[in-house]
Amino acid sequence: MARSKSESGMGFRDIEHFNLALLGKQVWRIMQHPYCLMAWMLKARYFSDTNILNATKKRRESIVWKSLMQGRDLLKQGMRFIIGDSSTINAWIDPWLPLHPPRPPRARSHQISNTLVKDWINPNSCE
Repeated sequence: MARSKSESGMGFRDIEHFNLALLGKQVWRIMQHPYCLMAWMLKARYFSDTNILNATKKRRESIVWKSLMQGRDLLKQGMRFIIGDSSTINAWIDPWLPLHPPRPPRARSHQISNTLVKDWINPNSCE
């Protein structure tokens, strides 16, 4: 697979990066289709109380789950939230600022609260 196409290979330069990209694609699929059988099974086993982006390590993880977490970490590096109604976006933790690479704002104090972006938006104005 790593051979060039002229040498009758697939032309992939780095199989590990290709594998991580495919794992990230599977995580994206779980996010876009949360009611498919694979997403239901993984959610019930590994992240029943949250979403896949905020899932944490569990004891006795399968190799599939560990691999998906590597793909998720790669996916999170380039993701940012689109505000919408902003009811679920943590202002200090989630990457929502339109910067490259996406990142959350820096807190001025050492205490980071559970402030949501919607707490900063005035619903009566367009600002």
